[in-house]
Amino acid sequence: MARPRSDLGRLQNRDVLFEYDEDNKVKKMILHFRQPKEAQVKTFQVQCLPNPDLCPTRTALLFQQRSSALRTNLATDHTFFLAYIEDVIA
Repeated sequence: MARPRSDLGRLQNRDVLFEYDEDNKVKKMILHFRQPKEAQVKTFQVQCLPNPDLCPTRTALLFQQRSSALRTNLATDHTFFLAYIEDVIA
């Protein structure tokens, strides 16, 4: 199991992948932890929930889409979660 804060904080944007169904709707999110604090590389799959307002997969997809413009000059190994994102948007 991934350590909630330390592993998620180091999760890289390139390691958050989405799988789509035949209707081009997101089906699941794949999290690939390259540098977990304990053990070896870990991969988790998170299925979509029926309620889109409560679905972490859909929320992560929207976050990745809406923050893509902020990532244009960042390295490929930059973290998924952006620090001080409000300062950039404001």
